[in-house]
Amino acid sequence: MIDEYLNQEQASGQSALITMPTGTGKTAVVAAAIENASAGTGRSGKHFLVVAPWRGILGQLKRDLEYRVWERLNAHRSDSFPVILELPTTKQISKLADVEEPTVFVATTAKLLKIYEECDRDEVRMAELFADIKAVFVDEGHYEPAPRWSTAIRSLGCPTILLTATPYRNDQKFFNVHPSHRFRYSHQKAASEGFLRSPHFRTLPASTSDIFVSELVEFVREKIATHPDTRVIIRCGNAESIRDIVAALRKAGRQAIGIHEKFETDENVGLLRSVPNPDKSEADYWVHQFKLVEGVDDPRFRILAFYDRLGTDRSTIQQIGRVLRNPTKDPDDSAAWVVARDGFDVEAVWRNYETFDEKAGEAAATTPSLAKDLLSAQPSSVYYGGKFRSLLDLEADDAWKHFSYPLATRVFRSASVMNLDEIAERVSEEWQAEDREVLRWQYPDDRTIVLPFIDVSNSMFLRTGLFIEATFGFTVLRVKDAHVFVFDTEGRTPMLMTDAFSRETPMRLSRLLAGDSLLTTVSMDNTDLSKRSIRAKTIRAAAIGDLAPDLTDYAYICSVAEGYPQVRSDGKKFRRYLGLSRSRVRDSRSAERTFAEYAAWIDELSLTLEDDAHQPTSTFHRYARSSDDPSDKSPTHILLDVDVERFERQLEGGSSEQLRLDDYANDVINGQTTLEVNGETFTARVAWQEDRGRYEFSCPKLAQMDFRDRSAPQRELTRVINAEQLLRVVPAEQGFMYANGSFVQPMRPDQDTKRFWLLDVLTAVDPLASASSEKGRPRSDGNWDADSVFGLIDQLATRAPIGTSPEMTKYFPNLDMLLCADLGAEIADFIAVQPDRIAFLHAKAGKGSKLSASALHEIVSQAVKNLLWLQPINADVPQVGYWGQDWTLTMKGSQHVAKRLRVGRFSNGQEMWSHARSVITNPNADREVWLVLGAAMSESALRAAVENPTPQLIQIYSLLQTAWSAVSQVGGRLRVFCSP
Repeated sequence: MIDEYLNQEQASGQSALITMPTGTGKTAVVAAAIENASAGTGRSGKHFLVVAPWRGILGQLKRDLEYRVWERLNAHRSDSFPVILELPTTKQISKLADVEEPTVFVATTAKLLKIYEECDRDEVRMAELFADIKAVFVDEGHYEPAPRWSTAIRSLGCPTILLTATPYRNDQKFFNVHPSHRFRYSHQKAASEGFLRSPHFRTLPASTSDIFVSELVEFVREKIATHPDTRVIIRCGNAESIRDIVAALRKAGRQAIGIHEKFETDENVGLLRSVPNPDKSEADYWVHQFKLVEGVDDPRFRILAFYDRLGTDRSTIQQIGRVLRNPTKDPDDSAAWVVARDGFDVEAVWRNYETFDEKAGEAAATTPSLAKDLLSAQPSSVYYGGKFRSLLDLEADDAWKHFSYPLATRVFRSASVMNLDEIAERVSEEWQAEDREVLRWQYPDDRTIVLPFIDVSNSMFLRTGLFIEATFGFTVLRVKDAHVFVFDTEGRTPMLMTDAFSRETPMRLSRLLAGDSLLTTVSMDNTDLSKRSIRAKTIRAAAIGDLAPDLTDYAYICSVAEGYPQVRSDGKKFRRYLGLSRSRVRDSRSAERTFAEYAAWIDELSLTLEDDAHQPTSTFHRYARSSDDPSDKSPTHILLDVDVERFERQLEGGSSEQLRLDDYANDVINGQTTLEVNGETFTARVAWQEDRGRYEFSCPKLAQMDFRDRSAPQRELTRVINAEQLLRVVPAEQGFMYANGSFVQPMRPDQDTKRFWLLDVLTAVDPLASASSEKGRPRSDGNWDADSVFGLIDQLATRAPIGTSPEMTKYFPNLDMLLCADLGAEIADFIAVQPDRIAFLHAKAGKGSKLSASALHEIVSQAVKNLLWLQPINADVPQVGYWGQDWTLTMKGSQHVAKRLRVGRFSNGQEMWSHARSVITNPNADREVWLVLGAAMSESALRAAVENPTPQLIQIYSLLQTAWSAVSQVGGRLRVFCSP
């Protein structure tokens, strides 16, 4: 098939595809094809190019073509077979034309892409450079080079043969493979013809690494009697587990090596950064995470052990393929063994794969083909949603013009050297790894790339059945000044952004609700991590700024804010959402949702974020604010801020288990802490990473449990914790807190004059400065002394001339009831009512101090204990019988008598309460509590105390703040009238 393909001059521009199970001789096919093509007709050229996805495979590929294929086939390598060389470097690629001798050049896709970039993506230039290439072979073709890689390969203008060992491929994404240029060698057929061993399965009930190694070594000893050269692959979930397993194996006297990119090569302990040449290694146990899933073809590997499972069935099958190779078709070497710990039914995965291999044919259930089939099933035109609609060509260059762009984004600051194309490349790779079918990139302008995709999934409401659903969406990447803006229609954020970029700070984001913006919703996270503290809370109101701050609001971090920004020049009001902890912005505006509108909106955001003149609305100052970093960031306590509903793990038999995590803060001692997860105790580490400016959380055992994000199964829990900084940390330096990716420093309002909001509820009334008596001397005219607190309140009834106490009388211009409820089961000293307002008035004079904590304590206690009577749903009736009687007070032998009902015509207390209740239950009426203080409180004295705090200030602050907050909790407003 390859010979026929190469001999037709490849006029159609289509590629060929070879699918063969691991161990059936892909490299031998390449070698044979090169040998035949060297003597054949077809495209001119004398060289060949073999491309592999990474360097580890490249080294083996080169060795195979040089000698190993011929040795294993027991065949003679033709003297005319081309020499094997690595492709010249980017700087020397022009010398390719000077190579006279026929050569097989080997290269990684990364090198080819780099050459393509150096040629400014000029396909003509690429074709000229590679004019002497007769054919290109792409090994591990299922990896589908990402969009620019495939473009780079296609730009060569050469016949291209894709080779893959897995039946679940992505080769259709960016290569055009004609059905007549396909060849599939099924696993079933390869096994029946003896090229592959049959796997046998065993479960080891091991819990720890030491027990696992002990049981595995004993198992291997039983199985290698007939093949003493047997080697073992062990798959671990992370570098730490690899260290543990290798150490245990070496302790047991086995020759073991561990391979991981995080390791610095140290042969003394058996840890290597890259995969060694199997022919030059004496190790019989090879331990890895991902390095040996593919690319190691040594038939001595006959036993595979899963200490940790792989993330997908596809990867699991590829891993098993490493021990199935039987190139000599030796019938006495027809068995391989696959071992796994309890909890991973690897045999079930294998049986499902066999069914797929038998019934699915040529990968009918791959994401690309599913997406293609689903798109082809779309009608060409339809009347829907009030419009005649025609099918859109999603691969067209101008497809972006038809997309609808909501005004939503995540905002990142860029300190990275990556350009927009590189960002798009990495994001595209990530989406494809998560089984999104990325379509043709769209370029609306030179600062934006739009990545359209088809997201194909099985219905979430089916446990075992199949019903494929497809969703169209796109990801927008836009660069503006120092920002990278990212929007995804499915609400996903690429891990690249959280790994390589920093989120925009809450301080800057809050500029997007600046000046007189109206906050209507705030969500807050507590800096207090104690067991009985509130973890988080959300408040909604018509205007948060009109509510009293809670006593401890200063200790909360505002994580979400919603509201209405300052009215724009066009006078249109709109709602804005700020996810301060996740750097999200979303506007609800009337718009056509065109790209032009979206781009203008993004640029408007960027300008505002960089403009120091846009200062956040003052309501934000109620909460803990971002601060400079503490000098000592050593963690002392940690709380994982994880939404447990978001994560689950797969169990044996296809069932799942939801994450359970104790919502407690844990001590951190010397960087180490313990966690309770799903009934198990784990040791974890947390440390500050200076180079990344964030805390790093590490818990290998938790990672091995393999909890995954429900919406993005590629994302493991511990990785997400680090990427999104889902933790709150108390550092060693007191007064600081780390949350939502930044440090904050809670500041008590009584210690900050700019945040002493209590001054806003104080109103100075000149006559109260001389009101040293609450009720004055006994009088016979049925009134109270004008200079007493009661006398000043009574001016509401007498409509005293402007200038006496207008600060109070102005609130009741339509007073229709004023009742003195003093001296009885009182709910207030006075109750003032008009159709749109009711106030409970509490009076206190005080003596000898302009800041009397004791007088304040008494009046606050009286006000707070009676707040329930202002609650609209409280249907109880207070004791009102005495309201119809005169107010009588005996003082020093004299009797002071006054009518209680100062304004209004009501015959009894029940009528008075009914009238008061009619206003209390009116949602459009104002409900207020007044504290009327004589000489007990001076506004100027309080301001002076704020400037120079005294121990007494915290008492006064706590009392007033408690009253303010309590009144606000019942939907009321607190007013404090005091002396100047």
